[in-house]
Amino acid sequence: MWVRNPELADTINETHENTKYFPGIDMGPNVRAVTSLEEAVKGADLLVICTPHQFIKGVCKQLLGKIKPGAAAISLTKGLRVTPEGPQLISQMVRRNLGIDCSVLMGANIAGVSGEGERRGVPWSKLCARSGLAGLDPHPLEGRQVGAACV
Repeated sequence: MWVRNPELADTINETHENTKYFPGIDMGPNVRAVTSLEEAVKGADLLVICTPHQFIKGVCKQLLGKIKPGAAAISLTKGLRVTPEGPQLISQMVRRNLGIDCSVLMGANIAGVSGEGERRGVPWSKLCARSGLAGLDPHPLEGRQVGAACV
């Protein structure tokens, strides 16, 4: 897990808790926080992107050439990038800049819901099914992403 703040990374590694963003939620002993983005993605099959939307393009630039071939991404980042050419979805930015598939899971309350599910030991796959996220028609995908970004 990439964490920019060295003190927070140390806390996560010592307590298995992100005291800044998810206080009271045990992340488990298998989560290891690092301050190097390259180290965080090395050998990963799936990148879970939670970076604030205004930093996505810069993070993608840092990741060029450092991602395992065949890797994919899932973005939990809420928002859009607005350019003179029009709005750009976060998933589009990831696909275009990194050349990898990117799925999306976002909404106004997804952080709290996912954190609470993990606290109770519920895997994300079951959490999504229980939360009404499973079985949603992904088309039009772009409309769903824009709607969720504006919540």
